[in-house]
Amino acid sequence: MLTGPTALSTKVAATNLFFQHTIAQGIYYPGLVYHLNRVYDALTVEVHRYGGSVSGFSGDAVTCWFDGDNARRAAACAFAIQNAMRPFSAIAMPHSGPASLTVKVAVASGPMRRFLVGDPSIQLSDTLAGTTLASLAAAEHAAEKGEVVFDEPTFHALSAIARLGEWRTRDTVRYAVVSGLTEEILPSPSVLFLMPSVLSKFACGC
Repeated sequence: MLTGPTALSTKVAATNLFFQHTIAQGIYYPGLVYHLNRVYDALTVEVHRYGGSVSGFSGDAVTCWFDGDNARRAAACAFAIQNAMRPFSAIAMPHSGPASLTVKVAVASGPMRRFLVGDPSIQLSDTLAGTTLASLAAAEHAAEKGEVVFDEPTFHALSAIARLGEWRTRDTVRYAVVSGLTEEILPSPSVLFLMPSVLSKFACGC
């Protein structure tokens, strides 16, 4: 059993040329913003339902933290996210055919460092670091649209309930493309977690 925290990454892929050209040309289209907001709302709802928290955004990628998890909640959340994306598989767009938004989800587990970085008088940032995060990033690169991919330690930890689709190798490292879970893992809504230094500021009203 892995005792460290679990990280999960999702990456939204705009698969319709209209979306790609709109973004590339800097064309303002309110409907695009509306649909992307709906997507990120759907993603974060599932993360919170399974006891996770959003740690940060990088481009269109979202990194999430599941504190005290043995990878089960993160894994269940990964498939819940894919289910939540189904309504976005065909979005009516003006001047083009239906657009499709998909995500690829990576799950990695193990020890990780979590820092509160910055100047309290300017800005503080919740920052994750460590080899587990590097493994998460590599697993995300190994994933394709619509897939859930585990790094190898996470798959072995969940091998009793994870259905293996295939192994995929990148730079001699294996990643498991997982097609589903054989056991239902019920949602476990997160409790608000604040790092002690942040909590103290709320307590004193700073």
